[in-house]
Amino acid sequence: SPTIEEGLMRAGLTNAPFPEQALQCALQRMRAEIGDSEWSDLARRDARAALIKAVLNRRKRFHPHTTSHYQEVQPHMDPANTSPGYLLGRLMAVLERLQQAAIGDPNASVVDRYFATASAAPRGVFIRLLKLARKHARKAGDDPRGRALAVYLEKEMDAILSHFQPVEQGIPATLTLEEQGLFVLGY
Repeated sequence: SPTIEEGLMRAGLTNAPFPEQALQCALQRMRAEIGDSEWSDLARRDARAALIKAVLNRRKRFHPHTTSHYQEVQPHMDPANTSPGYLLGRLMAVLERLQQAAIGDPNASVVDRYFATASAAPRGVFIRLLKLARKHARKAGDDPRGRALAVYLEKEMDAILSHFQPVEQGIPATLTLEEQGLFVLGY
């Protein structure tokens, strides 16, 4: 939209925060096109991830008091980032790899089916996906070639889930717009 383009240009020229609408639009398009895997789709997905990262990092620099619940996003996967959105994005990637290890190339992966809902309202989706993941881990572990990968992915999954304490309500029911952006970057 012209207002987003204008806001991005103004932010770039005046070193101001990027408009929130840019984050919203990038998240909407990411959810809509997450299952597409052509080269051009992957390039657009990378560009959207870069825009999301730029919006979040610039917002963090200009408003540190309102963005204290997450840290600045690094250029690489950051195992020290404990933001719920980022951790759940990493968990989604682990669940996808576990499914691939168990059944190869499915018609519709867990990401194709659940990414949009998981990035906004994760609690219900991840409860279902975690039950399915244990079945995938058992199936992948039955194959001698996939056993080591299944064990590694289960350890990753458990390490990520250890950040969601049941006493503190476990996996959040909803994610804020910033946390949704972190979910995409974690994935």
